[in-house]
Amino acid sequence: MSTLLRAGAFTLMVVFALAAIPVTIGEIADNPGGWPAAGLIAVLLLPLAALTVQAARRPATAGRGLAVAVGLLAVYAIVDAFVPAEERVPPVVAVGSIMLAVPLGVLGLRRAGEAGALMLIEGLLPLTSLVLVAVRNADEGDVLHLSGSPAAAGMPAFFVGALFLLAWGVGDRHA
Repeated sequence: MSTLLRAGAFTLMVVFALAAIPVTIGEIADNPGGWPAAGLIAVLLLPLAALTVQAARRPATAGRGLAVAVGLLAVYAIVDAFVPAEERVPPVVAVGSIMLAVPLGVLGLRRAGEAGALMLIEGLLPLTSLVLVAVRNADEGDVLHLSGSPAAAGMPAFFVGALFLLAWGVGDRHA
């Protein structure tokens, strides 16, 4: 049962990645476009590839590195929520969440508990960031709305993380 849950969670992550990453790259290619876009795409894809290979080859080391990456993204999400809207960078937290989901999915094949916990945290970061912005702006009369793709970007990772934790719970808890 544990193996089936891991395989199912990984398959869902692959489907999500195959849909989300090309859309993200397309958005970057449109804005800013040109050489800056090529640089940003490389900045996203090179660490994505390195972390994914690390998760496949050395899951223990990758788990620690991914935990640091999720922690840094969480700190960024909190700090970014307090930056004025006109000075905010486009959805870095949502893009980071999408990019970290891939190596975490690979990690989940061998270390389901660790990957599941990290995916739950990282899946909630885009929504947490939007909630913090909404709470910060509530006194300015802004309506609290949490819709849009930035909030939704982490939901597949959250769901897959829950599946990995379920696989860990019904299987070998040392994996």
